[in-house]
Amino acid sequence: MKNAGYQLIMLLISVVGGLLFGASGEGSTVMELTGSVGARSFIGLTQFLGEIPGEETSISLDSGPVLQSASGIGVNVGDWSVSSNSSADLNLRVLYDTFTVEIEGNVVSIPYTLSNGTDFIASGEEFSQLVKTGGMYRSEQNTGLIYLKRTDSLVYPPSFSYSTVITFQLESN
Repeated sequence: MKNAGYQLIMLLISVVGGLLFGASGEGSTVMELTGSVGARSFIGLTQFLGEIPGEETSISLDSGPVLQSASGIGVNVGDWSVSSNSSADLNLRVLYDTFTVEIEGNVVSIPYTLSNGTDFIASGEEFSQLVKTGGMYRSEQNTGLIYLKRTDSLVYPPSFSYSTVITFQLESN
């Protein structure tokens, strides 16, 4: 069957982290990618974590499992699932940058990496291999967790305004 080129479903996650005396808890929420992929179809969802500084939805960037020195794969920042009736072969790719904030005219950036629970995934790489059964991508087979972990051990200025955008793209070959 002939593919109609390049289609994607995109999920933008804006994650806000509290740093140094900032956040009181870790955020975890459900992020869901669903829908069928067809020629020139786009679905966009936005998820915000830590919108209210100091609330349980904040992600602490200076303590706990997010730290590079901590054992494990990082702090859980959400779940993902994909379902599609597309006949195309689909890939789930992730793009992200650093946590950034402007403090007194200086841009401060905190690097991190994402994990799918098994592997650490660099920005621009395939996040998870999707499973197609009977011509369908079922959410029960295409689901998982999203983890975030810092990649350095530097100390940064305190701020509730560190933020980043994580983009998931569902692409057809």
